[in-house]
Amino acid sequence: MIGKVKFGGLPSQQGYSMTPEPLLIPASKAASVIGVSRSFFYQMHSDGRLGPLPIAFGAKKVWRVSDLEAWVQQGCPPRSQWLVEGAR
Repeated sequence: MIGKVKFGGLPSQQGYSMTPEPLLIPASKAASVIGVSRSFFYQMHSDGRLGPLPIAFGAKKVWRVSDLEAWVQQGCPPRSQWLVEGAR
């Protein structure tokens, strides 16, 4: 979430961060977001238990934070169900 700006001063003066949260995160951070280890995250990705698919930037893969959040809110369905239901 991006820090809120209140009238009457700069956000940095009110203790708010001007640095936005990342929209795309690597597997290590994605694993942390959903509360599993990085190796288990990759295992879930490999066997289709992780619904959201990564975005590839060359050899680097990143996940959308919004996809991970939506996936958890929907009960962590397997990829086959996640994709069929039109979530992504």
